[in-house]
Amino acid sequence: MKIVSWQYLLTDHQAFTWRELQKRGHLVQFILGRKQDEDRTKQGWSETTLESLITQSLPIENWWKTGKQIIEQNQGAVHIFCGFWADKRFFPLILHALRKGVKTVVMNESYAEVQTSYLREESKLKTGFKVFLRPLLYQSAILLCNLVARNNPIRVLAIGPLAKEQFLKAGVKQQNIFPWGYFVPKIEGIKKKRVEEKSQRLVFVGNLQHRKGLDLVISALSEVNRNSTKPALKLDIYGPGNPNQWIPAASTEFVYQGVIPFGHSQEVIANYDYLILPSRHDGWGVVVNEALLQGVPVIVSDSVGAKSLVEKSGAGLVYKSEDKEDLTKLLGEITLDPDKQKEYAQKAALVAVKISPSEASHYLEDILVHTFQGSGQRPIPNWEL
Repeated sequence: MKIVSWQYLLTDHQAFTWRELQKRGHLVQFILGRKQDEDRTKQGWSETTLESLITQSLPIENWWKTGKQIIEQNQGAVHIFCGFWADKRFFPLILHALRKGVKTVVMNESYAEVQTSYLREESKLKTGFKVFLRPLLYQSAILLCNLVARNNPIRVLAIGPLAKEQFLKAGVKQQNIFPWGYFVPKIEGIKKKRVEEKSQRLVFVGNLQHRKGLDLVISALSEVNRNSTKPALKLDIYGPGNPNQWIPAASTEFVYQGVIPFGHSQEVIANYDYLILPSRHDGWGVVVNEALLQGVPVIVSDSVGAKSLVEKSGAGLVYKSEDKEDLTKLLGEITLDPDKQKEYAQKAALVAVKISPSEASHYLEDILVHTFQGSGQRPIPNWEL
């Protein structure tokens, strides 16, 4: 099977899975909107190695002509677009592919339904307008897709449960939506350096910004410790940003540890009792994968796409986003029953083998064969079994 993968920016979140798909004998050609991104670089991301991958850049000038040629020269291939709006040039090309009867899939994260910025902080007025506009934009996009597609409906790889809900509301039929995520390999041979102490050690890894919810977990954890005879929980914080904006002065229970070099998160996370990701919105949250791959339980808000890995496996806890009382209750529970950590860790080790890029590539292959060749039963992702 030939696959044309349209990527605004190919990152390691996806590259590992695509490489595994190639190992399965499929020919994958990448169309790249760009090869690097300034915002990602500032966050410490490294450029993905493109060696052994067939790539072609979508030019700034004459992009429409080039894009049409690529679609028409590959009419028998499956075209997978990474997002409707990740690259604004993609949407008209999606419509063109559908109109031509080309097998077309969109791989898409959920959009934020709350007032919070993505990568850069924005005004409340601007984020509020975007919250209002996004569902209308997606509904209009699906309406246009259905109008031009005729008997060739758009298929969606929905990254996270919220994305699935949003596409259903936008008008995509349930049989054309498949759960999806991001997948990275386990780093083997990490020697864990767990500190023996009575407090349970939590780790936060992410940008120090409002969207990531660091303020909420600091407030909830402080309350838990105030109600304990001794500090029951400690939180180490890693990530780019200004820690002084979030961490109380002279705090011993919250410690900023700097930025983890790209590709080394698993080595750090492996040394903690829990990873916590309290995001107000996160399309996926690959640090959840990285924790589970090292057998570390995870505490996430229900606005994190990767919560599906935790919910189904029982490898941690999920709380209601923005609900400080709910988070405080869960944090209190793990202090009252420290042995729960071992139970969650065992379940994390079980789900870890289900979320490798190899397993993901097998699942993607099953989706494409079932959808476009009418073969086999509708596939279910391993992490939901």
